[in-house]
Amino acid sequence: MNKILGELVSQKDCPEILVGHVENESYNVSVEIDPDDCTLESATLLAENIILSLKEYDLIARKIINRDLLDTYNSGENECDQAKGDVSVETTRNPKLSSDEFQKFFTLKSVGICGDNCVDILYDTNNLFSDHSVYVTSFEGVDFGGACAQLFNLDGEE
Repeated sequence: MNKILGELVSQKDCPEILVGHVENESYNVSVEIDPDDCTLESATLLAENIILSLKEYDLIARKIINRDLLDTYNSGENECDQAKGDVSVETTRNPKLSSDEFQKFFTLKSVGICGDNCVDILYDTNNLFSDHSVYVTSFEGVDFGGACAQLFNLDGEE
């Protein structure tokens, strides 16, 4: 039992990967730690640092989502075609959103750690981007200065 991360359990198909769940007054997230090419201790330390400051990293990640995806949403992703029962297609247009409105759609779901420098923060988009989720990724550990946000569909494709 880890004091910060709670109970971490090895994956059956990949025993070196640990998974757990962190729940507190602000968050209810899953955590996955893959030591990759470093020690488990180093990867776990990065996970602890992110979870200890998750409120701050959540705010940083939401700003990155705004920077990288708000224009994408407002310039066409807010429109989608839906098939009707008679094989015709109807276009649904959702309103364009301000930065503050846009941020409210995202629900923090999980934190993934790979090695001692890669952090993925996963958000559910609450159908804002159809069947896509958003990952904010930092390849510099706790330094999110070069982090970016990307859309992924539920099948794992960009």
